Amino acid sequence: MENSLKNFDETEAEMPDFNAAILEALAASNLPIASSNRLSQIPTPAIIPSEHSKFFENSGITVIGPSTNLEGNVKSESACVIFGRVNGNVTAPRIVLEIGSYVEGNLNSRSVKILGTLNGNIICDEATVSANGKIRGNIAYETIEMDRGSEIVGSLWLQPNSVGA
Repeated sequence: MENSLKNFDETEAEMPDFNAAILEALAASNLPIASSNRLSQIPTPAIIPSEHSKFFENSGITVIGPSTNLEGNVKSESACVIFGRVNGNVTAPRIVLEIGSYVEGNLNSRSVKILGTLNGNIICDEATVSANGKIRGNIAYETIEMDRGSEIVGSLWLQPNSVGA
């Protein structure tokens, strides 16, 4: 039987250019980037899609990877991108639940983008729910955008000047 496992150097050529996406997000965050950073050594998929770059302006990035199952609350001063599972509340200036992610808890943020699944409530200024996004809970928002095909089971409350993180 042929070994189906490849080392990272062999698979890197097949992956999207995640280094460029990370560098773009870091550049938008205005954080210093040392020339000695070896981002090419990080064996993860494209973790910061470029379409989310506006969510990282003037902020760092907290990434919860696709193979991560986090038990407990997350409070971050930087934008939070979730690819894995979180069982707890998430508070950050900007939150993105990526396709395939699952959060069992509440989100508190200025900007929230839901492409994954949330079982909990949202308090935010700006909410975006994509066609893949699924929410079972209530949303208190200042502005909201919902794509055709998004699923929301709960109430929507317009809250001018809401209290997002």
